[in-house]
Amino acid sequence: MACEEVKEKFKKYAGEDELLSEAEFKKMVENEVGNVRIRDRVLKHASKIIKKRDTDGDGKLSFEEFENCARLMKQLKDKEKKGEPLEDSE
Repeated sequence: MACEEVKEKFKKYAGEDELLSEAEFKKMVENEVGNVRIRDRVLKHASKIIKKRDTDGDGKLSFEEFENCARLMKQLKDKEKKGEPLEDSE
């Protein structure tokens, strides 16, 4: 995803506080991630993914923290294209 596209996706799903809660993150993944294997993997580990990237510990993702999640999804997509297992990515 290009930077502007990432920002648009974030704004579309973030609440009025301009932060992504876990529920908002999951809704975004369900609606925006087309690859079923990647979507299921990210949804299964959503809490862990958010906790790992939530640098300020507020339980939500700021746009800057969300960008790290977007990079993770790109890595998963690249692994999928190469036929590599997704299990070691979080």
